[in-house]
Amino acid sequence: WCARIVRRRLQVGVRLGLYALAARVAWAGAHVCVRRLGRSDDPRVVVVWFQLAAFAFALFAQWLLHGSNEVWLPLPPRHLWWPIAGIGVCATLGQVLMTFAYRAERAPTVVAATYAAPAFGIAIDLIVFAVYP
Repeated sequence: WCARIVRRRLQVGVRLGLYALAARVAWAGAHVCVRRLGRSDDPRVVVVWFQLAAFAFALFAQWLLHGSNEVWLPLPPRHLWWPIAGIGVCATLGQVLMTFAYRAERAPTVVAATYAAPAFGIAIDLIVFAVYP
């Protein structure tokens, strides 16, 4: 989908669309790596190395896109630190569970479940928060 969206406006120059396309390709590569490593290594070890590699890649991308002289984004306000930490904990838990899922189930089933996540998000928005996204 991302490639179809980007292709329509490529002549105009959709920089953020190209970032989204690159992110999607990286996501697919990450799933392949997690699937292969999850068979032989402990899922917690896979998650730790995956997080470290993602952090290193993000730093490299920041340097590549903005250079070393660019001012890095400031820290978020203090009142957001706990929610951001909670998001990090939930994301890490999700990564651990996904790695266990790749060990226990076939890859197409796991990937299909990840594609269902936006539907669950919309349902939770509607049911819990009474907000239409």
